[in-house]
Amino acid sequence: MSTEPQSPVVETAPTVTSTPANETLGWSLVIIALIGALIGFAVMSKYGQPIALSKEMADIGPMSPPDQIALKNAATERMVLVNSITSFCLLATSVGVLLGAWAGTYHPSRVRIVVGAVVGLILTAAISAAAAYAGIQLKARLHPIPVGTLSLSAKTICVQMLAWGLTGMAFCSAIALAAGRAKALPKYAGAGLLGGILAGVVYPPLAAVLFQMDDTDQLVPLGTASGLVWGAVSTGLIAIVVVGLNQPAKKAAA
Repeated sequence: MSTEPQSPVVETAPTVTSTPANETLGWSLVIIALIGALIGFAVMSKYGQPIALSKEMADIGPMSPPDQIALKNAATERMVLVNSITSFCLLATSVGVLLGAWAGTYHPSRVRIVVGAVVGLILTAAISAAAAYAGIQLKARLHPIPVGTLSLSAKTICVQMLAWGLTGMAFCSAIALAAGRAKALPKYAGAGLLGGILAGVVYPPLAAVLFQMDDTDQLVPLGTASGLVWGAVSTGLIAIVVVGLNQPAKKAAA
C-alpha cells in the first residue's frame, strides 16, 4: 500500500494585538505633563487670584483699632485660602486634562481621547481643590509649632507632600481610566501618590536655594520663576515616577 509523503505542519505563532492592557506607557507622558504645567501656569497667572483686599481693608495698619485689624486678618486669610485653592486647581486641572486626553490615545476608540479629557477634568479639578484645601489647613496647624521643633522648610515639605500626593493620585487615576486600565487603577494611583510625595520633598529645598528672595513657603509660590519651576518640577516628577514604575521588567539573559 503506497502512502503519499505528507508535508510537515508549520505552526505559526499567535499574533499579539496591542491593547490598552499590554501597551506600556511611553516617556512622552513626561513631555505632556510639562506642557500641561506651562499651560496651567499661564492660566493660573491670569485667573488664579479672584479675590483681592479692598482699598479700605488694605489701608488698615498696625496702629488701627483692634477690631479693624481683626477684620483685615480674617479677610486676608479668606483671600489666601480662595486664591491658593483656585491657583492650585487651575494648574493641576490643566495638566489633568492633557494627561487624560493623552492616555485616551492608548485605547482603540478615538472617542476615548475626549472621554479621557473629561475624566481628567473632573477628577483633577475635584481632588486638587480638596488637596489644596487640605494643604492650607495643614499649614495652619503646623504654623504654631516652634521653628526649633519643626523648621519652616520641614513644614513646607509636609504641606507640598500632602497636596501633590493627592493630586498625583488624581492624575494617574485619570490616566488609568482613560486608557482602559481600570483593573490597574490601584497601581497607578499608588504611583501617583509616590510621585507627588517625591515632588513635595524635592521642591522646597530646591526653591530655598534658587529663589531666596521669593516667598516659597506658601502652597502656591508667589514669584513668577518660582511658581513656574514649582509646577514643572512637581508634575514632571509625578510623570517620571509613574512611567518608571509601569515599565516592563527586563528579562534575564539566557
